[in-house]
Amino acid sequence: MTGALPRDLPEEMEQDDASKKISSAAIVPIRERGTTVPLSLAQIIDKALENDIEKRYPSAIEMLAALAELGIILREDFQTHRDI
Repeated sequence: MTGALPRDLPEEMEQDDASKKISSAAIVPIRERGTTVPLSLAQIIDKALENDIEKRYPSAIEMLAALAELGIILREDFQTHRDI
């Protein structure tokens, strides 16, 4: 959506350092990347990318529900996924 990674990371890093840096680097909120993503959608994306697992959606179904509330996905599609 932005053409950039969700985190600002050094261009070159050792393989062993990559996962540590990725998991500890702060997420750059999507709207700070100069995109015109609506605030309500940006909040869903930012929550899904949180480093702290407790701050993320507890399940894909919860994220689908948030997207369905925005009309990003059709409520019928959400119902189909929820029943699986």
